[in-house]
Amino acid sequence: MLTWEISRAFIQYHLQQGFALLSRTSLLHPSLPMTFVMSAGLAQIEEGVSRSRAVDNDKYVLSQTCFRHFDLSKVGLSPYHLSLFEMPGAFVFGSKPKRDSIERLWYFITTVLEISPDTLWVTYFAPDPDGVGRYCVDNESYEAWRATGVPESRLIGLSQNHWTQGNGLGTQTRYRKAGVTTEIYVDRGATRHCDSECRPGCSCSRFLEIANNLFISEEIDTDTGYVSRVVNPLTETVIGVERVAIVLQGVSSVFEIDIFADAFEQLRSLISLKHGEYITSVHAKVLLDHLRALIALVADGAPLPGKNGRERIIRLLIRGILTRAKLLELSAPGDIWSIQDRLIETTYNYPHLAIKNIDGKVMDYIRDEQNRFERTLQSAYRHLDRMLELNNGQGLTEEQVSRLVKQYGLPLPMLIESGVPIEPGATSRLSFEMGLSHL
Repeated sequence: MLTWEISRAFIQYHLQQGFALLSRTSLLHPSLPMTFVMSAGLAQIEEGVSRSRAVDNDKYVLSQTCFRHFDLSKVGLSPYHLSLFEMPGAFVFGSKPKRDSIERLWYFITTVLEISPDTLWVTYFAPDPDGVGRYCVDNESYEAWRATGVPESRLIGLSQNHWTQGNGLGTQTRYRKAGVTTEIYVDRGATRHCDSECRPGCSCSRFLEIANNLFISEEIDTDTGYVSRVVNPLTETVIGVERVAIVLQGVSSVFEIDIFADAFEQLRSLISLKHGEYITSVHAKVLLDHLRALIALVADGAPLPGKNGRERIIRLLIRGILTRAKLLELSAPGDIWSIQDRLIETTYNYPHLAIKNIDGKVMDYIRDEQNRFERTLQSAYRHLDRMLELNNGQGLTEEQVSRLVKQYGLPLPMLIESGVPIEPGATSRLSFEMGLSHL
């Protein structure tokens, strides 16, 4: 099943179940004026439905394009993370049994998508037995999953399965919605495990989360810590389209699914043969991810690159693209243009992400930043030369590396691969703080 067909199947299934269709929201939503972070429908639900009309047990479905700049550091290093992804969501208002949404999700995953139940694990909320908390085990979700046939051995209670709304939507920050979650994971095989006790929730690549239910039933007063029941509970069901595509298409990485296939082939044909397998794959993944995200953001009206807020995020994306292009010895913008065309062709298949009239506009954004970036690099390399002279042949210290990257704007991957001497461990802390992939 192609990636866009997964999203369509989710929507069609829920329409058949009586859900009403909502449109996707622009990544430039007014509730988040400084960033582009968009979740699967909460903006529409918070501002378009629940605040504008009285609702009682209403059901809605949509497919939302999502972008998370705080995931940029994971791109290329994780087989499952993208900064831009598609997330269909189904929303049910009112006090409904958790079993209803759980059964719908299980049917969609195992019957509509035909993912084998034998490969699936499920998590539910269970507080840390050693901690002191106000919440009890989510026995209702546990029993609902047992009723679907999930064996007890593949039902895992996790204390992290409790969600609290963060800052972002609207101006309400004191009272934040909260609720328990339950998640479906695909077991990718014991050969990927980190140890014999590996279970869902582990940070290794064995278990891949593909879907979850969020039951928003509480509201927390952040000033007093008081928890109260919300007037109109909300159940949110979402799937990760690109992650589901990994499973259905039988590949190991999100970068191997159909939406990247043509662009990867084009990129592979442009890359010099001298690059090693690991270096080529990481740089190529970061370049494709950032370029695809930039295309979607520009299509929604993102501003030109700059210093603050949304402008800074666009600058991060473009400098990430230019950095990886340099390391792969690609020409900019010529080679990037040809790769962009392949990504745009793939994006046209998404009815929820209409890429229109941007041919050439993305390249204009890249050119706008490219000259500044080149000047930054020239200045940074002059500072690098001075530091090396002062060091009398010794490696760069952690403090010098930090200044080159943070103060003078030299991308950390370019510094690491430049071959200049660096003291052991001098890049470790910076890599952790800033993330290798978006520098």
